[in-house]
Amino acid sequence: IQDGIDAAEPDAIVVIAAGSYPEDLLIESKAVRLWGRCPAMVEVVGSDQGIAAVTIGPGADGTELHGIAVRGATAGVSIEDAGQALVEQLWIHDTGQMGLEVADSFGPSNATLSNSLIERASTMAAFAFGSSLLIESSVLRDTQLVGGTGWAVGAYDSADSGRPAVVTVRGSVLERNLDVGVFVTGSDLVMEGSLVRQTAAGPGGQNGFGLWVEQHVATTGARSTARISGSVLEHNRGASILVQAADLLLDTTVVRDTLVSEDNGAVGRALGLESDLETTERANAIVRSSVLADSEDSGVHLSGSDLVLESTIIRNTRTGGFDNGMGLW
Repeated sequence: IQDGIDAAEPDAIVVIAAGSYPEDLLIESKAVRLWGRCPAMVEVVGSDQGIAAVTIGPGADGTELHGIAVRGATAGVSIEDAGQALVEQLWIHDTGQMGLEVADSFGPSNATLSNSLIERASTMAAFAFGSSLLIESSVLRDTQLVGGTGWAVGAYDSADSGRPAVVTVRGSVLERNLDVGVFVTGSDLVMEGSLVRQTAAGPGGQNGFGLWVEQHVATTGARSTARISGSVLEHNRGASILVQAADLLLDTTVVRDTLVSEDNGAVGRALGLESDLETTERANAIVRSSVLADSEDSGVHLSGSDLVLESTIIRNTRTGGFDNGMGLW
């Protein structure tokens, strides 16, 4: 495949026949469109020597990947300083590191993951670092725990450029991941029409949060924002949504069946809002036209934070580790 990439004119299509290709592919200095016959018949298998099985680098603005499977000993697909890239109808699976990485080491990247499946990646299924990532009509599941991390999505601001990550999750399913479903620090998240479920606890029984949004105190100090609409978060642990010194808009969303996580004080909260202990900045949330049901311990828990609650139902809160069962605490 690399011979085809090297020989292709800018923006050319490289068509890949059925087969398994043990290569570390590199696309840089020009855009190339890779089209495989289908992910069930075409796979790229990366070695333990490269950054990823497929790397899209500087000067490759406009590159596209279609219809292939990707696995390997390192990351699946790495998009770095590459401008705009499209990843469509891919099956990224069983990678030794992240499934999809979008980063801005020297310049911004803007990637779209569409109609794809990422499963059994290690540490994170998808990661955005100071870059933009749109995830649509895709499934991210069964991320493998490495170093305490087995997340579906991670969004980090860049300490070098000061840029936040901007992640949009639309019409997608994030399920059976470990420790945290979606982790956002110093960055921005939009989630629309999506499902986050069955996030399991990490090492020692900790966390299991569906969504964790925080101020990035360790680097830029930037606050995060999250806008969640038309979505469902269910069967997560500890907190379906945890917001620490960040801003949340939760609209027309169902949060249900949050279970106890033993290492977090044996609580299972639909929504937790907390200030930051170092900066004392408060979390701010608006919750409207939503349902928070069947949590263990509390429906909404506030600590040093601010909440506006509109046209919302909180019901059937069960007793947790502290025998609380409070709707609003």
